[in-house]
Amino acid sequence: MRDYDEDPDFAEIKRREGLTICFKLIDQTDSVVFQRFKLTEQLRNFILDYLEAADEYGDYRSHLKQDLRGVPEGLERLVTEKDSVVTPGVAKEVNYALKVKKKVYELKETMLQPQSEDVKSDFNAPATHSIEPLAS
Repeated sequence: MRDYDEDPDFAEIKRREGLTICFKLIDQTDSVVFQRFKLTEQLRNFILDYLEAADEYGDYRSHLKQDLRGVPEGLERLVTEKDSVVTPGVAKEVNYALKVKKKVYELKETMLQPQSEDVKSDFNAPATHSIEPLAS
């Protein structure tokens, strides 16, 4: 078992190649284990405090591009409605692993739970510049 995110060389390769390198690694494995990103109370409070401070004068949204103006509200909904999230990249990796018939497990607390169905991200991929929570 290896956590590649801690390897600075891997981070550079992933920045250059994107998910392609992750799919290549999945092809070389017997199984994949994933975990949802936990939104701790401290992180949740930090984000909400930041959004409140950013809007103190009420005009920062007018400086955002039109297609980004809903981001603050989407982020606020995300951190108040969810305890943990699946990022777009993790969803794509898990779904790829399932597609190529790898064993997939979700780490929940201290237990591995087999995963046999596609996983949906809790927000749109970064390419859309949106963090609107997806409908459940």
